[in-house]
Amino acid sequence: MTANQKSRHKTILIIIGVVVVLLGVLLVLIPPALFPDPANGFQVLRCMQLGGPFNTIVAPDQSDISQSYDEFITWWSPGQYLVPYFFKLVGGINLGQATSLTVALAQLAGLAGFYKFFKKIGFTSMVSALSLVFVACQLAFFVPYVFYNGGEVLLFAFEGWFLYGCASLQKPDWKLLLFVF
Repeated sequence: MTANQKSRHKTILIIIGVVVVLLGVLLVLIPPALFPDPANGFQVLRCMQLGGPFNTIVAPDQSDISQSYDEFITWWSPGQYLVPYFFKLVGGINLGQATSLTVALAQLAGLAGFYKFFKKIGFTSMVSALSLVFVACQLAFFVPYVFYNGGEVLLFAFEGWFLYGCASLQKPDWKLLLFVF
């Protein structure tokens, strides 16, 4: 690989990183709207902050609004509201800014994981960088900058690193089984 080719792939990676960071800064200034699932998740978080049990929503009973009922939420991961809450607690920022920080860091982590995965499976540096451009140009990559969709953001952050881990373990044995679980 010539020095010029090496420089081009690094330039592409820097441009992608700068764009993601700039979008993250804009997102902190204007936090994203919420899809219904994470909005319900933040309601669960509110109930937990008010003394309710873990991952349980307390709501008025529809047949008798003078009564309340508890419902343990099983259909989504609590990570979609606990990760932003962690940033809120650690950073002393509001929940909208914490959600924005979650999106920006998850997008950066996801792109880094996919880059490492592409390199691990044998792509050249240039093809890996261009693959990230392709990933970053997808609508699904930009949705969290407008609507926080919760688990999908965290899944993107995890997915590339998971694939990298699977590709790093060469033969199927107990190590791969343990890693997958």
